[in-house]
Amino acid sequence: MITSVTFAYHVHEDRILAAINLGRPEEWSCWMTRRLVLTLLDRAGKFLADTSTLVQQASAELRDDMIAFEREAAIAKTARAVSRAQSSALKTPASEAELLLEIDLAQRGERFRLKFRAKNSSVDGVVAKAELERILQMLKTEGARANWFPADAPVSAKPVSSEKKPKRFRH
Repeated sequence: MITSVTFAYHVHEDRILAAINLGRPEEWSCWMTRRLVLTLLDRAGKFLADTSTLVQQASAELRDDMIAFEREAAIAKTARAVSRAQSSALKTPASEAELLLEIDLAQRGERFRLKFRAKNSSVDGVVAKAELERILQMLKTEGARANWFPADAPVSAKPVSSEKKPKRFRH
């Protein structure tokens, strides 16, 4: 059963540590690679949109707004349950963590089943949609700390001129 999830990026590993049920007898941890995290965030976002009745009922032009609305509502709903783990509490899980091989996500009525699988062990549990949104948001935050996401292109306020200007070179 999953009662808590903590993510922490480790520079030397260049991986995110996922500590599940931190400080409990059923504590479990794993290392998440960049590739796995990016794939999870991409697919989970699509999965949540596809399983949302609110998003499905919205017109095509409003779907992105409805997805953002549901995400923000979930983050607000779960805000009180969030606390920061002490870095000293993460030392043991980091030393015992296995490389995460797979994450399964399935809808179970109004809830979602998450299963984390490493080579020699696994953990699974059922979470509410708001909790899943919070978990994904926390993972995005750690991925951003790791600079795993491409930087957004700067938006220019000036219109682009079709007139070509000579290029300047410096030595």
